[in-house]
Amino acid sequence: MALDRSLSLWRGFPGESAEQLKSQAIRVLAEAAQGGQKFGRRSDVSLRKLRADTDGRSTWLYLPPGPERALGKAIAQLRAGQGSPYEILESVGGLVIGSARASVEGVILSGGSHCDVLLQAHGKDSVITKVISKHGTSNGTDGLHRHRNEAEWLALVGAESDLFPRVRLVQEDAESYAFEMDFFPGYSAAELIFQRRISGSRLAKILVRIYEELRSSLYCRPPVLIGRVDPDENYVAKVRRRCDLTRAALKGADTPLGAVLGADLIRVNGRLCPSLPDLLLRIETDPFWQPIVRPRRVHACHGDLILEDILVGPGPAYEVMLIDPNPYNQYGLLDLAKTMLSLWIGYEFIYFDFFEVAVEAGGSEGCVSVDVIVDANDFQKEYAEAAEGFMWYARSELSGVLGLPKTAFDRLVRMAASLAALAIPAFHLIRHNRPDRALAFAALGILHASYALDGDAPQ
Repeated sequence: MALDRSLSLWRGFPGESAEQLKSQAIRVLAEAAQGGQKFGRRSDVSLRKLRADTDGRSTWLYLPPGPERALGKAIAQLRAGQGSPYEILESVGGLVIGSARASVEGVILSGGSHCDVLLQAHGKDSVITKVISKHGTSNGTDGLHRHRNEAEWLALVGAESDLFPRVRLVQEDAESYAFEMDFFPGYSAAELIFQRRISGSRLAKILVRIYEELRSSLYCRPPVLIGRVDPDENYVAKVRRRCDLTRAALKGADTPLGAVLGADLIRVNGRLCPSLPDLLLRIETDPFWQPIVRPRRVHACHGDLILEDILVGPGPAYEVMLIDPNPYNQYGLLDLAKTMLSLWIGYEFIYFDFFEVAVEAGGSEGCVSVDVIVDANDFQKEYAEAAEGFMWYARSELSGVLGLPKTAFDRLVRMAASLAALAIPAFHLIRHNRPDRALAFAALGILHASYALDGDAPQ
Protein backbone atom coordinates (compact mmCIF):
# COMPACT_ATOMS: atom_id res chain seq x y z
CA MET A 1 0.00 0.00 0.00
CA ALA A 2 2.26 2.77 -1.25
CA LEU A 3 0.91 6.10 -0.02
CA ASP A 4 3.20 8.27 -2.13
CA ARG A 5 4.50 5.93 -4.78
CA SER A 6 5.07 8.95 -7.02
CA LEU A 7 7.49 10.41 -4.40
CA SER A 8 6.07 13.69 -5.59
CA LEU A 9 7.59 16.12 -3.09
CA TRP A 10 11.09 15.50 -4.41
CA ARG A 11 10.46 14.01 -7.87
CA GLY A 12 7.44 16.03 -9.01
CA PHE A 13 5.27 15.03 -11.96
CA PRO A 14 5.57 15.49 -15.72
CA GLY A 15 4.85 19.16 -16.27
CA GLU A 16 4.79 19.98 -12.55
CA SER A 17 7.89 20.38 -10.41
CA ALA A 18 8.33 19.26 -6.82
CA GLU A 19 8.50 22.95 -5.82
CA GLN A 20 5.10 23.58 -7.39
CA LEU A 21 3.61 20.66 -5.47
CA LYS A 22 5.23 21.90 -2.26
CA SER A 23 3.55 25.26 -2.87
CA GLN A 24 0.25 23.42 -3.14
CA ALA A 25 0.94 21.73 0.19
CA ILE A 26 1.61 25.14 1.77
CA ARG A 27 -1.70 26.41 0.39
CA VAL A 28 -3.58 23.41 1.75
CA LEU A 29 -2.00 23.79 5.19
CA ALA A 30 -2.91 27.49 5.21
CA GLU A 31 -6.53 26.63 4.39
CA ALA A 32 -6.56 24.07 7.19
CA ALA A 33 -5.16 26.63 9.64
CA GLN A 34 -7.96 29.01 8.68
CA GLY A 35 -10.59 26.30 9.20
CA GLY A 36 -11.24 25.63 5.53
CA GLN A 37 -13.75 23.10 4.19
CA LYS A 38 -12.98 19.53 5.27
CA PHE A 39 -13.38 16.45 3.08
CA GLY A 40 -16.31 14.18 3.91
CA ARG A 41 -19.28 14.46 6.24
CA ARG A 42 -18.71 15.52 9.88
CA SER A 43 -15.01 14.83 9.54
CA ASP A 44 -12.30 16.01 11.89
CA VAL A 45 -9.63 14.24 9.90
CA SER A 46 -9.33 15.84 6.48
CA LEU A 47 -8.24 14.58 3.09
CA ARG A 48 -7.27 17.54 0.91
CA LYS A 49 -6.46 17.34 -2.76
CA LEU A 50 -3.02 18.58 -3.86
CA ARG A 51 -3.36 17.83 -7.57
CA ALA A 52 -5.43 15.82 -10.05
CA ASP A 53 -4.33 13.89 -13.13
CA THR A 54 -6.30 13.58 -16.34
CA ASP A 55 -6.68 9.81 -15.81
CA GLY A 56 -8.63 10.29 -12.56
CA ARG A 57 -5.69 9.71 -10.23
CA SER A 58 -5.00 12.34 -7.61
CA THR A 59 -2.53 13.32 -4.93
CA TRP A 60 -3.93 14.13 -1.50
CA LEU A 61 -2.74 15.37 1.86
CA TYR A 62 -4.02 13.39 4.82
CA LEU A 63 -4.24 15.74 7.80
CA PRO A 64 -5.50 14.88 11.29
CA PRO A 65 -6.79 17.62 13.58
CA GLY A 66 -4.11 19.60 15.35
CA PRO A 67 -3.22 22.97 16.86
CA GLU A 68 -3.17 25.96 14.53
CA ARG A 69 0.25 26.94 15.89
CA ALA A 70 1.81 23.69 14.65
CA LEU A 71 0.38 24.23 11.18
CA GLY A 72 1.83 27.73 11.11
CA LYS A 73 5.27 26.41 12.04
CA ALA A 74 5.10 23.74 9.32
CA ILE A 75 4.11 26.35 6.73
CA ALA A 76 7.07 28.54 7.70
CA GLN A 77 9.49 25.59 7.48
CA LEU A 78 8.18 24.54 4.07
CA ARG A 79 8.51 28.09 2.74
CA ALA A 80 12.06 28.34 4.08
CA GLY A 81 13.01 24.92 2.73
CA GLN A 82 14.14 23.81 6.19
CA GLY A 83 14.57 20.05 6.03
CA SER A 84 12.65 17.27 4.33
CA PRO A 85 9.14 18.34 3.28
CA TYR A 86 7.91 14.86 4.23
CA GLU A 87 9.23 15.23 7.77
CA ILE A 88 7.78 18.73 8.07
CA LEU A 89 4.34 17.51 7.03
CA GLU A 90 4.64 14.47 9.27
CA SER A 91 5.31 16.77 12.25
CA VAL A 92 1.64 17.80 11.99
CA GLY A 93 0.48 14.29 11.12
CA GLY A 94 0.37 14.98 7.38
CA LEU A 95 0.91 12.22 4.81
CA VAL A 96 1.09 12.57 1.03
CA ILE A 97 -1.22 10.01 -0.53
CA GLY A 98 -1.57 8.90 -4.13
CA SER A 99 -5.06 7.71 -5.05
CA ALA A 100 -6.41 5.72 -7.94
CA ARG A 101 -9.64 7.71 -7.71
CA ALA A 102 -11.92 9.48 -5.25
CA SER A 103 -15.36 8.46 -4.04
CA VAL A 104 -18.03 10.16 -1.96
CA GLU A 105 -16.81 8.12 1.02
CA GLY A 106 -13.07 8.81 0.80
CA VAL A 107 -10.19 8.04 -1.54
CA ILE A 108 -9.27 4.76 -3.23
CA LEU A 109 -5.56 4.24 -2.63
CA SER A 110 -3.21 3.16 -5.40
CA GLY A 111 -2.24 -0.52 -5.35
CA GLY A 112 -4.56 -2.84 -3.51
CA SER A 113 -3.91 -6.20 -5.17
CA HIS A 114 -7.27 -7.42 -6.55
CA CYS A 115 -9.30 -5.27 -4.15
CA ASP A 116 -10.04 -1.56 -3.72
CA VAL A 117 -8.45 -0.01 -0.64
CA LEU A 118 -10.61 2.85 0.64
CA LEU A 119 -9.28 5.41 3.13
CA GLN A 120 -12.10 7.09 5.02
CA ALA A 121 -12.22 9.77 7.69
CA HIS A 122 -14.59 8.93 10.56
CA GLY A 123 -14.61 11.88 12.92
CA LYS A 124 -11.28 11.91 14.72
CA ASP A 125 -10.44 8.42 13.41
CA SER A 126 -9.43 7.10 10.02
CA VAL A 127 -10.14 3.62 8.72
CA ILE A 128 -9.06 1.44 5.82
CA THR A 129 -11.74 -0.63 4.10
CA LYS A 130 -10.65 -3.34 1.67
CA VAL A 131 -13.43 -4.21 -0.77
CA ILE A 132 -13.39 -6.91 -3.41
CA SER A 133 -15.97 -7.79 -6.03
CA LYS A 134 -17.43 -11.28 -6.18
CA HIS A 135 -17.51 -11.15 -9.96
CA GLY A 136 -15.06 -11.18 -12.86
CA THR A 137 -11.33 -11.74 -12.46
CA SER A 138 -11.48 -10.90 -8.73
CA ASN A 139 -13.60 -13.95 -7.93
CA GLY A 140 -11.08 -16.71 -7.48
CA THR A 141 -7.95 -18.03 -5.81
CA ASP A 142 -5.85 -14.86 -5.97
CA GLY A 143 -8.76 -12.49 -5.37
CA LEU A 144 -11.84 -13.16 -3.28
CA HIS A 145 -10.54 -16.34 -1.60
CA ARG A 146 -7.27 -14.74 -0.53
CA HIS A 147 -9.15 -11.63 0.61
CA ARG A 148 -11.43 -13.67 2.87
CA ASN A 149 -8.43 -15.53 4.25
CA GLU A 150 -6.70 -12.25 5.03
CA ALA A 151 -9.70 -10.95 7.00
CA GLU A 152 -9.97 -14.19 8.98
CA TRP A 153 -6.23 -14.29 9.66
CA LEU A 154 -6.10 -10.67 10.83
CA ALA A 155 -9.18 -11.13 13.01
CA LEU A 156 -7.21 -13.69 15.00
CA VAL A 157 -3.58 -12.57 14.79
CA GLY A 158 -4.34 -8.84 14.82
CA ALA A 159 -6.12 -9.28 18.13
CA GLU A 160 -3.01 -10.91 19.62
CA SER A 161 -0.15 -8.86 18.17
CA ASP A 162 0.49 -5.15 17.79
CA LEU A 163 2.46 -5.90 14.62
CA PHE A 164 -0.76 -6.30 12.62
CA PRO A 165 -3.90 -4.17 12.14
CA ARG A 166 -7.10 -5.25 13.87
CA VAL A 167 -10.24 -6.01 11.91
CA ARG A 168 -13.07 -3.77 13.12
CA LEU A 169 -15.90 -4.87 10.85
CA VAL A 170 -16.69 -7.39 8.11
CA GLN A 171 -19.45 -6.72 5.57
CA GLU A 172 -20.70 -9.02 2.82
CA ASP A 173 -23.49 -8.96 0.27
CA ALA A 174 -24.23 -10.55 -3.08
CA GLU A 175 -21.83 -8.22 -4.90
CA SER A 176 -18.81 -7.79 -2.66
CA TYR A 177 -16.89 -8.70 0.47
CA ALA A 178 -15.27 -6.02 2.65
CA PHE A 179 -13.47 -5.63 5.94
CA GLU A 180 -12.49 -2.54 7.88
CA MET A 181 -9.31 -1.81 9.87
CA ASP A 182 -7.80 1.14 11.68
CA PHE A 183 -5.56 3.30 9.48
CA PHE A 184 -1.89 3.32 10.50
CA PRO A 185 -0.44 6.75 9.61
CA GLY A 186 2.95 5.82 8.24
CA TYR A 187 4.84 5.46 4.99
CA SER A 188 6.22 2.12 3.89
CA ALA A 189 9.82 1.19 4.64
CA ALA A 190 10.57 1.50 0.93
CA GLU A 191 9.07 4.98 0.73
CA LEU A 192 11.26 6.13 3.61
CA ILE A 193 14.34 5.01 1.68
CA PHE A 194 13.19 6.82 -1.45
CA GLN A 195 12.26 9.91 0.57
CA ARG A 196 15.89 9.85 1.81
CA ARG A 197 14.73 9.61 5.43
CA ILE A 198 16.32 6.35 6.54
CA SER A 199 19.55 4.66 5.53
CA GLY A 200 20.13 1.10 4.45
CA SER A 201 21.70 0.28 7.81
CA ARG A 202 18.67 1.68 9.65
CA LEU A 203 16.37 -0.37 7.43
CA ALA A 204 18.37 -3.52 8.25
CA LYS A 205 17.88 -2.85 11.97
CA ILE A 206 14.13 -2.37 11.49
CA LEU A 207 13.94 -5.66 9.58
CA VAL A 208 15.91 -7.52 12.27
CA ARG A 209 13.52 -6.21 14.93
CA ILE A 210 10.50 -7.32 12.87
CA TYR A 211 11.87 -10.81 12.20
CA GLU A 212 12.84 -11.27 15.82
CA GLU A 213 9.22 -10.67 16.76
CA LEU A 214 7.95 -12.93 13.96
CA ARG A 215 10.32 -15.64 15.12
CA SER A 216 9.03 -15.48 18.68
CA SER A 217 5.33 -14.95 17.94
CA LEU A 218 4.53 -16.70 14.61
CA TYR A 219 7.26 -19.08 13.50
CA CYS A 220 6.89 -21.06 16.72
CA ARG A 221 3.18 -21.77 16.23
CA PRO A 222 1.16 -23.86 13.74
CA PRO A 223 -0.36 -22.17 10.70
CA VAL A 224 -3.44 -20.06 11.41
CA LEU A 225 -6.53 -21.95 10.30
CA ILE A 226 -8.20 -20.34 7.28
CA GLY A 227 -11.35 -21.20 5.38
CA ARG A 228 -9.87 -21.58 1.91
CA VAL A 229 -6.80 -23.75 1.28
CA ASP A 230 -4.23 -22.84 -1.36
CA PRO A 231 -5.16 -24.84 -4.47
CA ASP A 232 -1.58 -24.75 -5.77
CA GLU A 233 0.39 -27.85 -4.82
CA ASN A 234 3.58 -25.81 -4.38
CA TYR A 235 5.11 -22.49 -5.38
CA VAL A 236 6.32 -23.81 -8.73
CA ALA A 237 2.73 -24.82 -9.51
CA LYS A 238 1.63 -21.32 -8.50
CA VAL A 239 4.08 -19.76 -10.95
CA ARG A 240 2.88 -22.07 -13.74
CA ARG A 241 -0.79 -21.26 -13.05
CA ARG A 242 -0.15 -17.54 -13.06
CA CYS A 243 1.91 -17.78 -16.24
CA ASP A 244 -1.12 -19.45 -17.82
CA LEU A 245 -3.25 -16.49 -16.62
CA THR A 246 -0.75 -14.11 -18.18
CA ARG A 247 -0.77 -15.92 -21.51
CA ALA A 248 -4.57 -15.97 -21.50
CA ALA A 249 -4.66 -12.22 -20.84
CA LEU A 250 -2.26 -11.62 -23.75
CA LYS A 251 -4.73 -13.51 -26.01
CA GLY A 252 -2.02 -14.84 -28.29
CA ALA A 253 -0.78 -11.37 -29.19
CA ASP A 254 2.84 -11.03 -30.30
CA THR A 255 4.16 -9.12 -27.29
CA PRO A 256 7.55 -8.82 -25.58
CA LEU A 257 6.13 -10.44 -22.44
CA GLY A 258 4.75 -13.35 -24.43
CA ALA A 259 8.12 -13.74 -26.16
CA VAL A 260 9.93 -13.96 -22.81
CA LEU A 261 7.50 -16.49 -21.35
CA GLY A 262 7.74 -18.68 -24.44
CA ALA A 263 11.43 -18.29 -25.32
CA ASP A 264 13.61 -21.37 -25.77
CA LEU A 265 16.69 -19.23 -25.19
CA ILE A 266 16.73 -16.04 -23.15
CA ARG A 267 19.41 -13.55 -22.24
CA VAL A 268 18.71 -11.09 -19.40
CA ASN A 269 21.05 -8.13 -18.86
CA GLY A 270 23.65 -9.97 -20.93
CA ARG A 271 23.47 -13.26 -19.00
CA LEU A 272 22.33 -16.41 -20.79
CA CYS A 273 19.54 -17.96 -18.71
CA PRO A 274 17.43 -21.11 -18.94
CA SER A 275 13.99 -20.86 -20.48
CA LEU A 276 11.14 -20.49 -18.02
CA PRO A 277 9.75 -24.05 -18.57
CA ASP A 278 13.24 -25.54 -18.18
CA LEU A 279 13.89 -23.42 -15.09
CA LEU A 280 10.70 -24.50 -13.34
CA LEU A 281 11.28 -28.18 -14.19
CA ARG A 282 14.81 -28.05 -12.76
CA ILE A 283 13.61 -26.44 -9.54
CA GLU A 284 10.77 -28.93 -9.18
CA THR A 285 12.84 -32.07 -9.76
CA ASP A 286 16.25 -31.28 -8.24
CA PRO A 287 16.42 -32.48 -4.59
CA PHE A 288 18.54 -29.42 -3.70
CA TRP A 289 15.50 -27.13 -4.13
CA GLN A 290 12.99 -29.28 -2.24
CA PRO A 291 13.07 -27.05 0.89
CA ILE A 292 11.40 -24.44 -1.32
CA VAL A 293 9.14 -26.71 -3.36
CA ARG A 294 8.04 -29.05 -0.58
CA PRO A 295 9.03 -27.57 2.78
CA ARG A 296 9.14 -30.00 5.68
CA ARG A 297 8.16 -27.33 8.16
CA VAL A 298 4.97 -25.31 8.21
CA HIS A 299 4.10 -22.56 10.64
CA ALA A 300 2.32 -19.23 10.86
CA CYS A 301 3.95 -16.38 8.97
CA HIS A 302 3.04 -13.11 7.26
CA GLY A 303 3.48 -14.60 3.79
CA ASP A 304 4.07 -11.46 1.70
CA LEU A 305 6.63 -9.33 3.51
CA ILE A 306 7.91 -6.98 0.81
CA LEU A 307 9.07 -3.56 2.01
CA GLU A 308 5.81 -2.04 0.77
CA ASP A 309 3.92 -4.11 3.36
CA ILE A 310 5.98 -2.70 6.25
CA LEU A 311 4.55 0.62 7.43
CA VAL A 312 6.77 2.72 9.67
CA GLY A 313 5.35 5.30 12.04
CA PRO A 314 6.76 8.80 12.58
CA GLY A 315 9.48 9.58 15.07
CA PRO A 316 12.67 7.89 16.28
CA ALA A 317 10.87 4.84 17.73
CA TYR A 318 10.18 3.48 14.21
CA GLU A 319 6.94 1.79 15.26
CA VAL A 320 5.90 -0.67 12.55
CA MET A 321 2.70 -2.20 11.22
CA LEU A 322 2.69 -5.20 8.86
CA ILE A 323 -0.15 -5.13 6.35
CA ASP A 324 -1.54 -7.35 3.57
CA PRO A 325 -0.62 -10.82 4.89
CA ASN A 326 -1.10 -13.83 2.61
CA PRO A 327 -2.30 -16.80 4.69
CA TYR A 328 -1.87 -19.20 1.75
CA ASN A 329 1.84 -19.11 2.60
CA GLN A 330 2.71 -21.11 5.72
CA TYR A 331 6.50 -21.12 5.89
CA GLY A 332 8.77 -18.30 7.07
CA LEU A 333 11.08 -18.77 4.09
CA LEU A 334 8.37 -17.09 2.01
CA ASP A 335 8.49 -14.03 4.30
CA LEU A 336 12.23 -13.92 3.73
CA ALA A 337 11.78 -14.50 -0.01
CA LYS A 338 9.44 -11.51 -0.30
CA THR A 339 11.75 -9.26 1.72
CA MET A 340 14.64 -10.20 -0.55
CA LEU A 341 12.39 -9.75 -3.59
CA SER A 342 12.60 -6.14 -2.48
CA LEU A 343 16.24 -5.94 -1.39
CA TRP A 344 17.93 -8.21 -3.96
CA ILE A 345 15.63 -8.12 -6.98
CA GLY A 346 14.43 -4.55 -6.49
CA TYR A 347 10.65 -4.87 -6.36
CA GLU A 348 10.10 -1.20 -5.52
CA PHE A 349 12.40 0.04 -8.27
CA ILE A 350 9.95 -1.50 -10.71
CA TYR A 351 6.80 -0.61 -8.74
CA PHE A 352 7.92 3.02 -8.32
CA ASP A 353 8.85 3.26 -12.03
CA PHE A 354 12.60 3.76 -11.73
CA PHE A 355 13.23 1.39 -14.63
CA GLU A 356 13.31 0.93 -18.37
CA VAL A 357 12.97 -2.40 -20.15
CA ALA A 358 13.90 -3.31 -23.71
CA VAL A 359 13.42 -6.57 -25.59
CA GLU A 360 15.08 -7.85 -28.74
CA ALA A 361 13.59 -11.00 -30.23
CA GLY A 362 14.71 -13.06 -33.20
CA GLY A 363 18.40 -13.18 -32.31
CA SER A 364 20.76 -16.03 -33.03
CA GLU A 365 19.07 -19.40 -32.57
CA GLY A 366 15.84 -17.61 -31.64
CA CYS A 367 17.28 -16.07 -28.49
CA VAL A 368 15.20 -13.36 -26.79
CA SER A 369 17.30 -10.65 -25.13
CA VAL A 370 15.92 -8.47 -22.34
CA ASP A 371 17.60 -5.53 -20.63
CA VAL A 372 16.09 -4.16 -17.41
CA ILE A 373 17.80 -0.89 -16.52
CA VAL A 374 17.26 0.73 -13.13
CA ASP A 375 18.27 4.38 -12.81
CA ALA A 376 18.50 4.93 -9.06
CA ASN A 377 22.10 4.39 -7.98
CA ASP A 378 21.86 6.13 -4.59
CA PHE A 379 18.81 4.09 -3.57
CA GLN A 380 20.33 0.88 -4.90
CA LYS A 381 23.32 1.46 -2.59
CA GLU A 382 20.95 1.80 0.39
CA TYR A 383 19.15 -1.40 -0.61
CA ALA A 384 22.48 -3.22 -0.92
CA GLU A 385 23.55 -2.01 2.52
CA ALA A 386 20.23 -3.14 4.01
CA ALA A 387 20.51 -6.53 2.28
CA GLU A 388 24.01 -7.13 3.59
CA GLY A 389 23.14 -6.22 7.19
CA PHE A 390 19.85 -8.10 7.23
CA MET A 391 21.16 -11.28 5.56
CA TRP A 392 24.01 -11.46 8.08
CA TYR A 393 21.32 -11.70 10.76
CA ALA A 394 19.14 -14.10 8.72
CA ARG A 395 21.96 -16.59 8.09
CA SER A 396 22.81 -16.65 11.77
CA GLU A 397 19.37 -16.57 13.38
CA LEU A 398 16.79 -17.81 10.85
CA SER A 399 18.48 -20.70 9.07
CA GLY A 400 17.89 -23.03 12.02
CA VAL A 401 14.30 -21.86 12.55
CA LEU A 402 13.57 -22.52 8.87
CA GLY A 403 15.48 -25.80 8.79
CA LEU A 404 17.85 -24.62 6.05
CA PRO A 405 21.59 -25.37 5.90
CA LYS A 406 23.76 -22.27 6.34
CA THR A 407 26.02 -23.40 3.49
CA ALA A 408 23.13 -23.24 1.01
CA PHE A 409 21.09 -20.53 2.74
CA ASP A 410 21.73 -17.65 0.33
CA ARG A 411 21.09 -19.81 -2.76
CA LEU A 412 17.79 -21.10 -1.37
CA VAL A 413 16.63 -17.62 -0.38
CA ARG A 414 17.56 -16.18 -3.78
CA MET A 415 15.69 -18.96 -5.59
CA ALA A 416 12.63 -18.43 -3.39
CA ALA A 417 12.79 -14.68 -4.11
CA SER A 418 13.07 -15.45 -7.84
CA LEU A 419 9.93 -17.58 -7.74
CA ALA A 420 8.16 -14.75 -5.92
CA ALA A 421 9.13 -12.41 -8.78
CA LEU A 422 7.88 -14.92 -11.37
CA ALA A 423 4.51 -15.19 -9.62
CA ILE A 424 3.59 -11.49 -9.91
CA PRO A 425 3.61 -10.53 -13.63
CA ALA A 426 0.00 -11.68 -14.02
CA PHE A 427 -1.14 -9.26 -11.31
CA HIS A 428 0.65 -6.25 -12.84
CA LEU A 429 -0.60 -7.10 -16.33
CA ILE A 430 -4.22 -7.92 -15.49
CA ARG A 431 -4.98 -5.72 -12.50
CA HIS A 432 -2.87 -2.64 -13.32
CA ASN A 433 -2.52 -2.96 -17.11
CA ARG A 434 1.25 -2.51 -16.84
CA PRO A 435 2.84 -4.97 -19.29
CA ASP A 436 6.19 -3.20 -18.87
CA ARG A 437 6.26 -3.97 -15.16
CA ALA A 438 5.10 -7.54 -15.79
CA LEU A 439 7.92 -7.96 -18.32
CA ALA A 440 10.53 -6.54 -15.91
CA PHE A 441 9.47 -8.86 -13.08
CA ALA A 442 9.47 -11.91 -15.35
CA ALA A 443 12.93 -11.11 -16.70
CA LEU A 444 14.42 -10.34 -13.27
CA GLY A 445 12.89 -13.49 -11.82
CA ILE A 446 14.52 -15.59 -14.54
CA LEU A 447 17.84 -13.75 -14.09
CA HIS A 448 18.05 -14.26 -10.32
CA ALA A 449 16.92 -17.88 -10.63
CA SER A 450 19.83 -18.36 -13.01
CA TYR A 451 22.18 -16.89 -10.39
CA ALA A 452 20.76 -19.27 -7.78
CA LEU A 453 21.10 -22.31 -10.05
CA ASP A 454 24.78 -21.56 -10.65
CA GLY A 455 25.53 -20.47 -7.07
CA ASP A 456 26.38 -16.96 -8.30
CA ALA A 457 25.37 -13.50 -7.16
CA PRO A 458 25.13 -10.22 -9.10
CA GLN A 459 28.37 -8.25 -9.18
